[in-house]
Amino acid sequence: MKRILVISICTVLVSAYFACQRAEKDIHAITGNLPPSISRDGVPIPGVTNGRLVFQSPQAMEDYVLSLSGKNLDSIENTLNIASFRKYSNGDFWNAKIDSDFSSALNRDSIVQVGTDVFKLVFHDRRVYVMRNSPSEGVVASMRNAKNFDEMPPGTLSFSFDASVFEDLDQDSGQNQDSLCGEKCTEKDKEKDNDKDYCEGHPSGFDFNYKFKVKYGRIGIWNWLTLKFKHKCQGKCDDGTQSFPQNEATDFDVEYDARWKKKCKTASSSKRVFKVCNQSNLCGGSFPEAGTEFSRTFYDGMRCLSSFSLEGQVRFRSRCDNSTVLDTERLRVEGN
Repeated sequence: MKRILVISICTVLVSAYFACQRAEKDIHAITGNLPPSISRDGVPIPGVTNGRLVFQSPQAMEDYVLSLSGKNLDSIENTLNIASFRKYSNGDFWNAKIDSDFSSALNRDSIVQVGTDVFKLVFHDRRVYVMRNSPSEGVVASMRNAKNFDEMPPGTLSFSFDASVFEDLDQDSGQNQDSLCGEKCTEKDKEKDNDKDYCEGHPSGFDFNYKFKVKYGRIGIWNWLTLKFKHKCQGKCDDGTQSFPQNEATDFDVEYDARWKKKCKTASSSKRVFKVCNQSNLCGGSFPEAGTEFSRTFYDGMRCLSSFSLEGQVRFRSRCDNSTVLDTERLRVEGN
């Protein structure tokens, strides 16, 4: 009798153990293969499920994205074994759909999971599609190739890129407190740029071209405020007194003034920086080179801005005579 009792107890314990193992496996199937508490090189590693990142909360997603600054994104994505939107779908430096490390948090199908909600961004329609309450992997698979709302599975929620999607979802569940502060998000994203080409020759004695852009970007679940500059110098001094290698006949000054306020946050931020950038020191790097690209992100986050202004200008100086040859058009975007 005792032997039968012992065997029965052992059977129950073994069954309980494997039941726990199955439950743990089921949990990881939802929250990802890597627990969000894991960190590598200061980067909190999210869960991964079928090639998409899984975050416990919007704040966890923001913490992850902001921790990516200055990191080797290829290495991190390889560690997570994901094909990212940044690498496969975002476009080149100048034409990127997302000017932010947030592009590394989306998979190549522009999908990410936050809590039990799965989000898909569709850029040509400027829409965020959401499936709530832990949709099945079959449903997520049907989201992957959807190009518009009609192709999304039943029950899909649709939001504009100009919406604050996390706030709207919290409002629906009665959890959003931001509406009490009385502030609203600024209008939709704004961008100004210029594109000048002087490759046919400039009176100063050398040739060059450039692109310059200031932008406030919104994609429903992420926002950014950034300045971008791209230069390709084409020539050298014409008077024969000096000989600079190709692409080294110009120095630059980059000036910008950025001010912003996150919605329902009392602290506002401002920054004014004047950088002298030349061949030996472009803000810490070698410059100019053919196709040189410079960018500075002032705000990056899930919370929209209630007000902002960003103004920027680049000044070209000839190394032939060290004179100022061109001030670019001063670009400014603002909203409130």
